[in-house]
Amino acid sequence: MIFPAVGAIVAVIVLPPAATAQQSDEQRQCFAREGVSPEQRLAACTALIDSGGATPQSLVGALISRGNIYLRKRDYGGAIHDYDWAIE
Repeated sequence: MIFPAVGAIVAVIVLPPAATAQQSDEQRQCFAREGVSPEQRLAACTALIDSGGATPQSLVGALISRGNIYLRKRDYGGAIHDYDWAIE
């Protein structure tokens, strides 16, 4: 009787919800170095940041990545905002 309960718990822990699968795609695009346009990366990082479901490490990485995109676009205010938020 213990084994079915353990199996159910493992299934809940191992099988990610649909939102997590979508978040993984956003993470992939946000942190991509090739094959994704700056606009796509910006949108993916923003979605990841706004989702509220990112780990602290992913959130900081997304903020830095988005800040770098803003910096390349010469949006210095946006870059500074994201870098400041990442430091907090």
